[in-house]
Amino acid sequence: MNICQVFQAKTLELSHDYTFRVYEKANELVHTPWASICKYDPFYQIDYLKEIEDTCFPDLIPYYIIAYHNDEPLLALNFQKVIFKGEQLLSFVSEKEKKSLSDKVVSAIYSQIVKRINIPMMVLGNLLQTSHCGIIFKDENIDKKLKEILVRKGCEVAMNYAYTNTLLITNIYDNDCNCLESTKSFYNKFYSEPDLQMKIDTSWNTIEDYLALLSSKYRVRAKKVINDSKEILVRKLSMDEIVNYQSEIFALNRQVMQHSKFSLGDIHENYFTTMAQYFKDDFIINGYFYNDKLIGFSSMIKDANTLNSHFIGMDYSFIHSAKIYNKILLDNLCTAIENRATTLKYGRTATEIKSTIGAKPLDMINYLYSKNIIANFFIKQGLKYMKAPDYIVRNPFKI
Repeated sequence: MNICQVFQAKTLELSHDYTFRVYEKANELVHTPWASICKYDPFYQIDYLKEIEDTCFPDLIPYYIIAYHNDEPLLALNFQKVIFKGEQLLSFVSEKEKKSLSDKVVSAIYSQIVKRINIPMMVLGNLLQTSHCGIIFKDENIDKKLKEILVRKGCEVAMNYAYTNTLLITNIYDNDCNCLESTKSFYNKFYSEPDLQMKIDTSWNTIEDYLALLSSKYRVRAKKVINDSKEILVRKLSMDEIVNYQSEIFALNRQVMQHSKFSLGDIHENYFTTMAQYFKDDFIINGYFYNDKLIGFSSMIKDANTLNSHFIGMDYSFIHSAKIYNKILLDNLCTAIENRATTLKYGRTATEIKSTIGAKPLDMINYLYSKNIIANFFIKQGLKYMKAPDYIVRNPFKI
């Protein structure tokens, strides 16, 4: 294929002055405005995108689009084409919607249909990073309506170029979706599990400063986690150790992925070594050892004043006795305090547990769409029976 293919806008209220250029490899972006558009986001730098291409499985295929008005770049879009298996949605079928007999029948039929879904899908967003939606405008002051039209047209171009009928727009924060405000009239909107973020008080110098602010109930719980896991040695892994433990780290991550309800992206065994080499001191892996055996790890990426929790791995035979997952959450907070971060992003899943640490949920919006009218109808109906797990937000701090 050509290094770049150019599509002129002819629909969606855009004139021929607007063009969309599609690229299939990150190294093709070197002589484009991509770097200047995405200069403030480390997770869309060209070198990082190259590393992602090298460390993800072949069935996660990247596509990059730059939108122009005449020769002026306006927008960068990062797509990833994946194979979507409908059975991953079954864990989100709401039990609360199954009260009546008709609800039970419809849900059963929907479940059988979903199980048979195995199709290529275009995803707008970075599947390896919770809080990055794949939409980067060069100038955020562009007219809101124009933003939406540009994104929709970019999605149309990507789907046509990659011969896909299904689109997922993901990782959109509920309070930051002004460029997709009326998109729900075209795409099917649904909420996924929220992103959990925690503000770090600049006065905290150690974990003890944090513990002192907890109410008695949650301070006792936190100290019990620390006590129950006291036989587990935790240390930051060096670059050499990350390389030496590469197979063990990957195997521990596989255990977590096997317990995950929903996952589209997948990685190679060398992913963590590659990320450590790329991000250097900004990539942190804490290793958890019991009797000199690695039984868990937690990876984090520093971005200015933000610490992003990344992939984790655990030996599930220790998860209850040593409360290793709860320990990882507390240790991530320790790492954030040590690195003087002001925000700790815990990512999705385990909302209620993370809120007991002090993290707050931020709602995240997704849009699912099929060009096939019949399929899109079933998507719209099926989403009525899907919902993220219920949770109660806890406040562990003294009132």
